[in-house]
Amino acid sequence: MSLLLHLERALEEITGILIEMIRMQMENVINILTSIKGIGSKTVVNFLIEMGDDVHKYERSGKIIAMAGLDPAVYQSGKH
Repeated sequence: MSLLLHLERALEEITGILIEMIRMQMENVINILTSIKGIGSKTVVNFLIEMGDDVHKYERSGKIIAMAGLDPAVYQSGKH
């Protein structure tokens, strides 16, 4: 049981360090994303880690939405 508690504390500490590192580098983006209702620091950190180093490499917001897997559109060729 004490090992589990130790690992949970370590995970919380590492998560806090990651949040601060990303906050220093991308404070403006974090402020915009956390202004969305229901989006917190941990969600933003995980999202930015998945996005990679620069959200500005995507030309449109639709590409970010599609990359995140949140695009409800179905793309079909019509053949199958």
